[in-house]
Amino acid sequence: MKSPGCGMTRACIALFQGQLDSAWRYHPFAFVLIPLALAMACFPAALQHTWSKRTPTARNRIAIAGIVMCLCLWVHRLLSTQ
Repeated sequence: MKSPGCGMTRACIALFQGQLDSAWRYHPFAFVLIPLALAMACFPAALQHTWSKRTPTARNRIAIAGIVMCLCLWVHRLLSTQ
């Protein structure tokens, strides 16, 4: 059984090599993860300020939406490989 993050490393490597189609097939969330990681590395204070301006309810909804999207992709992959 594959994990929800299966293929993320290969997707990030493919993305850095400019192989966008391969990166998408490995794991589409790499297109979100890489820019977010770069933004967190380059502008940590700005991101912290932006995140802290959100209400706790909004922060929870964003986190839950990310988890739900990850789980939906995982279920889709599990069902499509059978």
